Amino acid sequence: MRHKIFVLTILFLFAIGATADAQQILSRQVSVHFDHTRLGEALTQIGKQGSFYFSYNGTLLPKDSLVTLSAVQQPVAVVLKQIFHDRFEFEEQGNYIIIVPALPHLGMINTDITNDDHTFSISGIVIDERNNKRIINASVYEKQQLAATLTDEHGYFKLKIRTADPGVLRITASKLLYHDVTLNFLQAVPVTTRSDQHPYRGNADGKSVESDALGKFFITARQRIQSLNIPDFFARRPFQVSLTPGLSTHGLFSSQVVNKFSLNVAGGYTAGVNGMEIGGLFNINKEDSRYFQFAGVFNLVGHNMTGFQLAGFTWTIPGQMFTGLKYLHSVILMDIYLQHFLPATARLLLPAIG
Repeated sequence: MRHKIFVLTILFLFAIGATADAQQILSRQVSVHFDHTRLGEALTQIGKQGSFYFSYNGTLLPKDSLVTLSAVQQPVAVVLKQIFHDRFEFEEQGNYIIIVPALPHLGMINTDITNDDHTFSISGIVIDERNNKRIINASVYEKQQLAATLTDEHGYFKLKIRTADPGVLRITASKLLYHDVTLNFLQAVPVTTRSDQHPYRGNADGKSVESDALGKFFITARQRIQSLNIPDFFARRPFQVSLTPGLSTHGLFSSQVVNKFSLNVAGGYTAGVNGMEIGGLFNINKEDSRYFQFAGVFNLVGHNMTGFQLAGFTWTIPGQMFTGLKYLHSVILMDIYLQHFLPATARLLLPAIG
């Protein structure tokens, strides 16, 4: 019995220690007193007390500026806010606090919603909340219905959603180097919320299908903008059909959808495939491609490929991984495409068009 009590006591103390280690860095308490102390030295002292490190761009942070501040048993987040006010933001990664310039927030004004035979039309204007400047090429979308559009040169958008039972419609506006804003329509009453996710600040190494020469040629400007504005949201659907990039069952949202089966009559651009993808001429995947991929001319994969590929040639973004088999023979594949795939696709599509 005593042995069991001893073991339970040890486990309890271990759990307390693990909880303390798992405490968020920004919540740790520190006591500091700075009197015209250089900013670089002040950050070093805070890091030593909290047992963590700071990471920042030395060209953006005025390390030689002077800090005067006193705080007793205050959370690190509170101390940093008193030092930097609203000029910088703080992100935790491992045992580091990363200091980055504060990004502005988006806002939506003049919003309106109408319903005509289960087709909801939502319109409004996306602005920069700091100065009310209207934002061009902001992505406005509804995640559940996979409906999306871009704002025009006046920041105006109009989004149409067809659904019999909308429940709550959550319309989000996103833009590179801005914080998202979401508008929730509850029984035609809009309620504005802000995203808890960290804003996207761009791809550090620049490696993506959108920056690749082939990607730039075949992916439209609107699709590239959409992909940059919404980098960290991906939906999964059973299938999609595309005529060309941009003309697909998922519309402008194609770059954010991973499909189990993907059929691209001429070519298509999707987030990825987790099953099978067939392209008459080409397939472009923003993220991973898995299991089977066929294209008459080329496959372009942004991240990792796992499985079997057939194409005239296959191109994976440098630095990514391929696991599986490739079969490349442009003459044979084009012959298959022209004699079998294209006529079969035409027989399927012509009755629908007529």
